[in-house]
Amino acid sequence: MTIQLTPMTCRDCGANIPPSVSTVESRKTAERFADCYFHCPNCGVGYSNTDDVSRRTKIYPHWDRNIPNEVHDGVEQTLECALNEASRPKKANRFAFETSEDAVSWTVFRYLFEKGEMTKSLGFGDEQLRLLLFWGVAWPLGQDERVREALVGILRQLRESRKYFSEPDVIVVTDERVVFIEAKYTQDNTRQPNHERFGRYLESNGDLFCASSQEIESTGYYELVRNWVIGNLLARHFDKQFTLINLGLPHCRDSAQAFGEQVAEGAGEYRFATWADMIERIDRPMSMWFADYLQSRSLHTASESDEQ
Repeated sequence: MTIQLTPMTCRDCGANIPPSVSTVESRKTAERFADCYFHCPNCGVGYSNTDDVSRRTKIYPHWDRNIPNEVHDGVEQTLECALNEASRPKKANRFAFETSEDAVSWTVFRYLFEKGEMTKSLGFGDEQLRLLLFWGVAWPLGQDERVREALVGILRQLRESRKYFSEPDVIVVTDERVVFIEAKYTQDNTRQPNHERFGRYLESNGDLFCASSQEIESTGYYELVRNWVIGNLLARHFDKQFTLINLGLPHCRDSAQAFGEQVAEGAGEYRFATWADMIERIDRPMSMWFADYLQSRSLHTASESDEQ
């Protein structure tokens, strides 16, 4: 069936945007700016191709327009070295999406690092930050590689494919603990019931959960299971405590708590936090560019305490 495309209005400047083609046989998923049917002639921004205009995602021609200038340095080199080799091209493309959780994570945690507020913002008081990693890449670039090397060793033991290694969004290493952060932005925690690779994480790590393997697999929080197991093993390697933080907007709370009911007491710390919970711990005044960014992404409101 032929689909007729109609003009839309740019959310930034209000300009009328005619579609690049008048009809299509099926709607192509926009994986990058060039795939968009709608390109604003004034702003140069694209919009995704979904039928619902209100749900179209803004996509920039390049990632540098999606994050503040203050955190441009090091992006490309870090993405090029991300642990999951197969996902590197897609990750780089998605970095230009306004909904990119990678872009949000990079911007927020770079700010916390530069301001020396990493451990305080995560609720660890005066613990000393030892190392920060994005997607398995140490920041600043060229820092100690022992954590990455140990992580790769664990992933190999878990029989992961080298081209598809798990890459925690953010790893924070302090003098006392290893912290994994599973970051969500507009999306909820993904459910993948009975994923075929659950077994490799559960078969010899049952002590990390209070639920049965069958229950865990049917519930389906595959990403969180991987992070919980891998993080615990990495922390044990360095004889440190482990904390997994599921970071997101308030709509992630129910799924985060559902997973939390499956982890074993005493097998590390697991908790959910909103972006606003973390931001509330940051010293004021914040840099103007960062405050503007938080507002543009609606990260500064609706903290966990506000919701209760």
